[in-house]
Amino acid sequence: MNNVSKAAQFPDIDWFRTYARVLEDAEEFRTYCRWFQGSIAFRVDGRAVTLGFADGMISEVREGMKDADYVINGSLGCWERLVNQDITLLRLYRAGEIEIRAKNTELMKNWKAIYWIAEGMKAVAGAVAASGTGRK
Repeated sequence: MNNVSKAAQFPDIDWFRTYARVLEDAEEFRTYCRWFQGSIAFRVDGRAVTLGFADGMISEVREGMKDADYVINGSLGCWERLVNQDITLLRLYRAGEIEIRAKNTELMKNWKAIYWIAEGMKAVAGAVAASGTGRK
């Protein structure tokens, strides 16, 4: 994939910028997230990057988690399993390995969008690995 930065390593903000570009091109994102409004902070070992979503587009990528509607929190090892292996957000959440903070009704209402947003991370991981710039 040509648009993967050589410096992009999960969970750096450049990785998330690449993720935003790849996600907007993904058919699943366009299908299941076209109506999603909100911001999700991806928190890894105390450090967070927040993405803003508006009707099938990513409106922002920023460091920190201030004012995020959803916070998905986990260790680097847990995130690397989600990003690089055939394991889903639901499985990690139900096992208590990853934490999602949000209003329960909003989380339930938007679960399908959040699930596909998390699954989109695998596409970036695959592109980085193919380019030979992934974390070893």
